Amino acid sequence: MFFSRKFLVLSLILSILTLFISCGGGSNSDSVESADPATPEDETDFGYGTVDNNGIINGEYPLLMVATSVNGSSKPYKDLSYYDNLVFGPDFPNIRDYFLEISNGKFTYSKAAALGIYPQPSWSVDTATGVRFAVESAGELGGFVFDSYDSKGGGTEGNEPDGIISAGELAVMYTQNHDFYYMNGQADVMDQTCVTPSGSSVQVCPGYGAGLGIATSFTTYAHELAHLIGSGVKDVYGASKVSFEYSLMGPTMPKQEPAFEYETRLYHLDPYLKMRLGWLEPRVIEFDSRAVSGLVGGCERINEAQRAFNGGQPIIMYDSERGKNEYYIMEYRNPNSGGYDRDVPSQGLGVWYVKTDADNNMTVIPPGDVTNFLLFPPDGTRKSAGILWQKKDGVFTLPWTVSGDPSNLYLGVGYLYPEASFLDYEWAVGGPLVPRLEAEDTTIEARVNDTITIKGMFGVAQFGRKVTLHHADNLDYSHELIVTSWKCDEIEVQMQATDYLLRPLGDSEEFVLRVYDESEAYYLGEQDVLLSGSAAPVLTINSPLDQAHYRESDLIQLQGESFQEGVGRLYDGNVYWATGTSILRTGHRETIFGSELGIGTHVILFGTNSHASRPNDVVTIYVEADPPEEVNSAPSATISYPTNNQTFEADTSDGNNGWYSRISFNGAAWDEEDGYISHTNTQWNISRIVMNGNVEMLVPVASGSNSPFFANLPGSCGGTRYLVELTVTDSGGLITTVSIEITVNLFC
Repeated sequence: MFFSRKFLVLSLILSILTLFISCGGGSNSDSVESADPATPEDETDFGYGTVDNNGIINGEYPLLMVATSVNGSSKPYKDLSYYDNLVFGPDFPNIRDYFLEISNGKFTYSKAAALGIYPQPSWSVDTATGVRFAVESAGELGGFVFDSYDSKGGGTEGNEPDGIISAGELAVMYTQNHDFYYMNGQADVMDQTCVTPSGSSVQVCPGYGAGLGIATSFTTYAHELAHLIGSGVKDVYGASKVSFEYSLMGPTMPKQEPAFEYETRLYHLDPYLKMRLGWLEPRVIEFDSRAVSGLVGGCERINEAQRAFNGGQPIIMYDSERGKNEYYIMEYRNPNSGGYDRDVPSQGLGVWYVKTDADNNMTVIPPGDVTNFLLFPPDGTRKSAGILWQKKDGVFTLPWTVSGDPSNLYLGVGYLYPEASFLDYEWAVGGPLVPRLEAEDTTIEARVNDTITIKGMFGVAQFGRKVTLHHADNLDYSHELIVTSWKCDEIEVQMQATDYLLRPLGDSEEFVLRVYDESEAYYLGEQDVLLSGSAAPVLTINSPLDQAHYRESDLIQLQGESFQEGVGRLYDGNVYWATGTSILRTGHRETIFGSELGIGTHVILFGTNSHASRPNDVVTIYVEADPPEEVNSAPSATISYPTNNQTFEADTSDGNNGWYSRISFNGAAWDEEDGYISHTNTQWNISRIVMNGNVEMLVPVASGSNSPFFANLPGSCGGTRYLVELTVTDSGGLITTVSIEITVNLFC
C-alpha cells in the first residue's frame, strides 16, 4: 500500500486496530416453456422479495454523505466534487445509476446532501463513531436540516412523524482521509448510535452506517452502500473468494495500488440477492433425483439483457427430494453488454450453488466460508474467479455442496447460438444428455432452397456435428448440407440448390436427412424428406453500375439480388461474382478493391451454380491507375496535461524510494496524411534538469509510449525541474517533438 506523507505516523498508531472488512452480477433470460415464472408459493419458498431489511428495498433512499478529515488537515485527498460525483453523478460511473441498473429501476440512493467538513480533531476510526460524527457535524457545521426526513413515523399510525429518523428514512455514510481507511470500507450496525444534531428537534438513529476511505474503489463504495439496504444483504465471498468480480457482495478491494487506478471496476450484484430483494423474479425448474433411467430434461435460453426486468429472470433448479433450501441459480453474464457489468471476468453461463436456512438466509458451508456462494467452473469443482461456462465447454454433472455429492443433474452448454446475447443450454436428470433425433410421424415436405427444422435432443458432448442428404434410390449420392443454426433441441438446415438438386426433378423425390457428429462415427438419427424442385432463379446486379469507372485504390461494392419462385432469396453460398473464369466472391453483398482486378476493362458476372439455366447478370466496368502520391508532411503534437511550468507536490512514498508525485501525462498527435496517430507511434521522455556550473544538463528519468503515461517524479525542498518531451512519428517516418517544463516540490 502507498501511504501519504501527511498520514504516515497516524497510520502506524492505528495499525493495531481491528481490520475493517471490505467487501458484482447481471442475470436474465427469455421465458421458455419448461421454466415457469415463480408462483406465489415459489416466491415464499425461495424468499423472493423478502430480504430482512431496514425499511426500504424499493424506491429512493435519501443518503447523507460527509467527506471529512480525521487528523486536523484542511486539505482532503480529493475535492468534495469528486466524491459527490462518484456517488450522485451525473458522470459515469456513479452509485445512483449503478443501483438503478442492477435493481431494474426499482431502487437507488437519492441525494440528501453532500458535505465537506474539515478540519477537525482526531477521533476513533470505528464506523459507529464516524457515523455519529458525520451526523453531528452535518447539523452543527454543515447546516443540514434533519427534521424533514422524519416522515415514515417509525410504525406510528398513519406514518406521522415520531421524532426519530431511523433506517429507511435516511442513510448516512462518510469518507475520510485517514491512512487506515486508504482503500477500505465498512458498513456496521448502529443500534446504539442515536444523535440529536444541532439545530434539529429529532433524534437520528440510522440503524446502519458506512465508512469509506479516501481511495476506496467504486465497487467498494457500492458494496458498503448495499449493506445499508438491509441486514439480509450479506457478504458472499464464496470458497477461495470465488465470487470476486461476479458479485458486488464478493471481495472488492483491489490488491494493486494505487487504488484510484482501479476505482471504476464494475460488476453486478449476484442473482440470489437480486431475487431476495425483489429486483429479479426467478423462473423455477423442479427435478427429481430419484430418476435413474431414461431422459428427463429440457432446453433453455439465457439472455443477458440485465435491465429488462419483465424480459428475463434467473433460473432456479431444485431437487424436490432435497427441498427448496438448496438449489442452483443460473445466469448469463456478458462483459460486452456494457453498463455496470462490463468488468465481469468472462462471458458465459454462471451457476451459483445456494444453501439457506428456514428463513431463506444464507448458511455457511464447510470448510467455513463466509457465505455459501460457489461458482462452478466447467469441471464442476470449486476454483478461483475468472471462469464461466462457454459455449464449447461440454456436458457436466453438478455436485451438491463442497463434498461433491452427485446431484444427478447434467448440464450442457449449446455449441452455437443465434446471437451473441443468448446462450442455449440443455439439462437432464438421471443420466447424461444422450443425442438423439426425434423423427416425425410423417415425412417432411420441402422445396429446393428451403430451410427445414429437424427436432431432437442434441447433446453438446459431440461437437462439429453435420447433416447429410441422401437420395433414397441413389446410394452414390451424399451431400453435406449447410447448417444455419444449432439449437439445444433442433437443427435448421438449408436445402441449398446443388447441381444434383437443380437438375429437372419430377413432382417430388424421396431423400433422407442423416445427422452425424463431425467424423460420422456417431450416428444420431435420420429424417425422411420429400423434396420438390424449384423454378430457375433470377439474378440482378445493383452495384457496380454498368460502364462505371474506378481507381486501383477504390473499394468496389458488389451488391446483387436473387429471387426464385416458391423460395425467395437464394442462400449466400449459392451465388457468386466472377470475371472471366475467375471467381471473385460468393454472396449477395461483397467488396473488392480495384487493384485486385487490375488496370483495364472488366466484365463482372453475378451468377448461381444452377446447371439448369445458368441465370446471371453482367456489367462492364473500368479500372484506372491511381494518381501519384502527395508529398508527406510532418505530424503535429500537443501535450494536453500537465501544462507548461505547472507545479506538483511530492506527497506520496512507498517507504523505499523517498517522496514523489505520481503524475499522468496526456497528449495527442495528428498527421495531415495519417490522421490521428496512436500511442504506439508516440514516445514520452522525461528528464531531470540539473545544473553543472552555469550549464543545464538533462538526466533521463522515465520513458514510454502508453497514453496516458504515468511517472513517479521525486521532489525537493527547493523544487526539482523536469523536461517533458512528446515525440511522434508518422507513417512516412517524419518526426516531431514538443516539450514543456514542470516542477515537483517537497514540503519541508
